[in-house]
Amino acid sequence: MDPPLTLGIVDDQPALWYHPPLRVPPGLLAPNGDTVVTVQAVLDTSGHVVPGSAAIFLSANRVFDSLALQAVVGSVYLPARRRGRAIPATIRQPVTFRGK
Repeated sequence: MDPPLTLGIVDDQPALWYHPPLRVPPGLLAPNGDTVVTVQAVLDTSGHVVPGSAAIFLSANRVFDSLALQAVVGSVYLPARRRGRAIPATIRQPVTFRGK
């Protein structure tokens, strides 16, 4: 996944540390292009997504929305920091499903 976009003022941006594998059912991907779904979520001070905070911000194809949500909710980030302290942060995380 690409780096997240952070909403708000931070000294150090959160960084994607781990994301689960993107498991796409066979035949779902378009042969000639990528599909991007952007998920907005709140990260806590440990870099985990706050339960119930993840939602679709922008979707190129609604078929991929639940897969994108699962990927972001299962991800772990290095937390945002301000003045050296970890802080909660709202992110927009693009999830790209690569075409064949």
